[in-house]
Amino acid sequence: MNILQLGELLSLDFVQRSLIVGFILSLSTALLGSVLVYKRLSLIGDGLAHIGFGAVSLAVALSWAPLYLTIPTMVVAAIIIVLLNERQGIYSDALIGIISNASLAFGIIVATKSKGFSVDIAGYLFGSILTLTHSDVKASILLGSIVIISTLLLHNRLFLITHDEEYAKTRGINTRLYKIIIAILTGITVAIGMRLTGSLLISSLIIFPVTIANHIAKSYRSLVVFSMVIAVITFYSGIILSILLEIPSGASIIMFNLFILSIVHIVKRKKFS
Repeated sequence: MNILQLGELLSLDFVQRSLIVGFILSLSTALLGSVLVYKRLSLIGDGLAHIGFGAVSLAVALSWAPLYLTIPTMVVAAIIIVLLNERQGIYSDALIGIISNASLAFGIIVATKSKGFSVDIAGYLFGSILTLTHSDVKASILLGSIVIISTLLLHNRLFLITHDEEYAKTRGINTRLYKIIIAILTGITVAIGMRLTGSLLISSLIIFPVTIANHIAKSYRSLVVFSMVIAVITFYSGIILSILLEIPSGASIIMFNLFILSIVHIVKRKKFS
């Protein structure tokens, strides 16, 4: 495929929709990832993604718009997961895993038994750029903007909570409330990105850009900026590769992130060896 043919593909309506949503999604996941990864809460995204798939499956089976059921479900699930995560003992993580995987199993059962949906189950599990509608783009822009603006406005307090939660508590900051807010914003982001990257892979978008940026950033602020830039570049590169290789968009994006992470890691090791 030459550059002209690639340009024609990128000008197609469904590709344009995926690029718009991808930009919003990349910024959202990068901003949230810089908090979740450092607080060791990145698996919240994975749990919410599994729960989201169950909600999407049920919505499609009932002929509802997926986001109308997924967003409220994500909000409730986010609060529950944060509260469970704060519990002491080995059973809190296990309970989160049980809830998220049970939701995934429920979604798969509903999807396979629902007419008109089972044929597209791979798209919801692994991502597809063909499933986005114009209404999805509008909703993604609105919801993504809320996530981005909220995260930026709360940046100072989130930074404090991320790096010294005990000190934040002495300053009178309700750390549990902010954890819940971040979890809710994460749930919204997961709901936006499920169609593009799939429920099984969306949490990786939260982890990879921050992990890559951590190899080159020298401050928390630069970490956030690098994460956003890397997230956008790797997302667009992954989308292009998915078109060229005719593979699911989610898998393509994640593998490109892994490739970049490997290169950065090797270069850094050689530099300091």
